[in-house]
Amino acid sequence: TLKDASNADMTDNYTITYVDNTTSSIAKANLTVAANSDARFVVQTDAAGYNGVSYSGFVAGETSSVLGGSVSISRSNAATQAAGHYSGALVASGLTAANYNISYANGDYTIVAANQLLVRTTNTTTTYGSTPTYTTTAQYLDGSSNQIASLTPTVSGNNYTFSDGVGGSISMQLKPYTGSSAAAVSNSGNTIVGNYDIKDTSPTVVGS
Repeated sequence: TLKDASNADMTDNYTITYVDNTTSSIAKANLTVAANSDARFVVQTDAAGYNGVSYSGFVAGETSSVLGGSVSISRSNAATQAAGHYSGALVASGLTAANYNISYANGDYTIVAANQLLVRTTNTTTTYGSTPTYTTTAQYLDGSSNQIASLTPTVSGNNYTFSDGVGGSISMQLKPYTGSSAAAVSNSGNTIVGNYDIKDTSPTVVGS
């Protein structure tokens, strides 16, 4: 409504035209798709799909269901079958999105030799402030029989002990890590939201 200095309505004296001379741009959000690290014994073949991927960067409660394409994971050194740790060998690709700029992070791959213990923790999702529950397995390839044996853990909180039944054992406290550094925590003592490796960098080993 147009009014003059005396507050009288002047709308009838004018034809008002509105011109939209503003523009707006909504930028895509950044989304990281990380290939999860994986491992196997030298007598095994690579698992289909390896250990999957983890996502970081979804907004407004969205999930991977909004993505197009299909995720694919390949091993850059697929011809290599020798025991060893291969950093960044797992490569993810294949996804599309209208509202996200997708970047990919490589995962590590380990081929485990005989008589070495392989401890695996399944991928776990937890809510900020909640205590995570881990599902962990331990196996080794018996060099004499060429058979894979499994160890049953004794669990107390996030402390795990695996015994071989003949005096050998390994004890570990599983925690979230980024590389070799423990995950950062908030002022309330809770792990900050993010994707982490679950491991113990200094387990206690008894026997050999």
